[in-house]
Amino acid sequence: MDGNAGGVRAARRLQLACDFCDTDYALKFVAGIGEVVARVRGEGGDCPMVILTGGEPLAQAATPALIDALRADGRRVHIESNGTSTFRCRPTSG
Repeated sequence: MDGNAGGVRAARRLQLACDFCDTDYALKFVAGIGEVVARVRGEGGDCPMVILTGGEPLAQAATPALIDALRADGRRVHIESNGTSTFRCRPTSG
């Protein structure tokens, strides 16, 4: 994860491993949802935005639960997708 445009990037496992990929570091951090949220909190502080990236984060079964956990932690979640998967976001409460 690194700071980016006022947000925290959380790269998920890469699906395609493209030669031009700039997120090869994502393969070095594998963790559960609670660990990811804790790391975002630790590295991102009170930054309100998290960007999920890394090829196709929506191809990962745990992504909806990760989004819910990050939103519950007070974060806005943006997704950088390669467009190969679809996803319907659950509405926020309030």
